[in-house]
Amino acid sequence: MPDQRVIFVVGNSRSGTTMTGRMFDRHSDVHCFQELHFFEQMLETDGIRAAGDWPEDRLLAMLERLLTSEREVLFAPVVPGRYGEDARAILKTCPARDPVSVYGAFLQAETVREGASRPCEQTPRYLFQAEEILDAFPDARMLCLVRDPRSVLLSQKNKWRRRKLGGSNMPAFWAFRAWVNYHPYTMSKMWVSASRRARRLQAHPRFLAIRFEDLASAPEQMLRKICDHAGLSYEPAMLEIEQIGSSTGEDRPDRRGIDPGRIDAWQTGGLSNGEIALCEKVARTEMADWGYVPDGRRLSPVVQALQMASFVFKSITALLLNARRSKNLIKTIRSRFFS
Repeated sequence: MPDQRVIFVVGNSRSGTTMTGRMFDRHSDVHCFQELHFFEQMLETDGIRAAGDWPEDRLLAMLERLLTSEREVLFAPVVPGRYGEDARAILKTCPARDPVSVYGAFLQAETVREGASRPCEQTPRYLFQAEEILDAFPDARMLCLVRDPRSVLLSQKNKWRRRKLGGSNMPAFWAFRAWVNYHPYTMSKMWVSASRRARRLQAHPRFLAIRFEDLASAPEQMLRKICDHAGLSYEPAMLEIEQIGSSTGEDRPDRRGIDPGRIDAWQTGGLSNGEIALCEKVARTEMADWGYVPDGRRLSPVVQALQMASFVFKSITALLLNARRSKNLIKTIRSRFFS
């Protein structure tokens, strides 16, 4: 592998990873990519390094998918040949023919194209392949965002509304899938798996986990810590991000900086007592690990029964809608729910 000082931003979905990526993108040396979902959607093997060499036509198709996601939007379909010339140019710079090396060459080429020197990739799910990614990129740094699970639930519950809050490029099908994917038990179990994995990775010298709440309440202090971990100099412009991307409020691109009102948004409404109680029941141990205090709401047997009934319906529907999003669905389910 060539020297790849990539910055990876990971964490549970709706934990501030996109916001952090936008902060990195405002650094003069960094180009932050869109969510590429390379490792869990484009590799078919059980291990990143087990992918082996790919034929040239397959690598070119992979590069066209990456270029489309990066230069257009995540939801954009690939138009064969649109970025064919650029794909071939990138492939010429990489003597290796395994997909991970070519992916690294793609990151380098697009970063240079944007006038920067450090690539930043913010795909939250990479947390579940962190060890392999850090092994494949020995000079990389990984930053993990952890957020109060009740705030994550609120954001996930309203994610499908992004079409009306400023996320106009979200197709209707994706909005529907976001609605189906939400269930307080599912989201709580996924948060538990992500927080456990982040805990285990804290001993890794190139992995740093921070709480979203600490970043939002002391942004400059925490951002200096993040920059030090990434090997970057702190730049005040990194904090001047647009206030966009929330699932619970309209985009406000005219306002700059981190909105501290997002810290405990769940306390101002939007979640039922049953949702909060179920979340705290499922995630109590891991909440304590990160300093999140349950407020002691009780889950009645009737509400619990109703939630479990809806869980069965939504789980089956979500499984059908998400079957094509992962190359190894069984492995994905195991890592998200039983890590």
